Amino acid sequence: MASAKEAAAHVFLTPARLRVLQQGGHVKRYARGQYDVNAIRKDYIDYLRRRAVGRPGAHQTGDNSQAELTELKIRADRAKAERSETENRVRMGTLIPIDEQIEIGREVVNSVQRQVMASGTRIAALTIGLKTEREIGAVCDDEHREALRGAAAILRSLS
Repeated sequence: MASAKEAAAHVFLTPARLRVLQQGGHVKRYARGQYDVNAIRKDYIDYLRRRAVGRPGAHQTGDNSQAELTELKIRADRAKAERSETENRVRMGTLIPIDEQIEIGREVVNSVQRQVMASGTRIAALTIGLKTEREIGAVCDDEHREALRGAAAILRSLS
């Protein structure tokens, strides 16, 4: 024999959840301190089995369980349709697998990085003899824009 707290812990429930199951008639009620943990475990397993297959008496009654079962079937049909649609999009080439998307992203980032890194040398050569910040800034802006155009060209070529 066990307390309600011990019986609930035996089936990994809180005492409050055990009371709810008792009130719903899913688990037998016992006198204070007189809980049979083996019977509680059996009742709880039976409750979970009924609930898993959508039978009345689990947590709903007749019509509600049927409505719930119908809802589960509708969800399963939707999931099946979504899987089928995804497979079709992959076959048609309109859906790019994540690995390819990651590779495309890497190519773009690497291109921008190469362009920006190379622009330093070009900027140094182009700014020799320039005297104002405005002139040097204009050269830098032009070089960075060119680097971004190069990345955009890569993106356009991939699509």
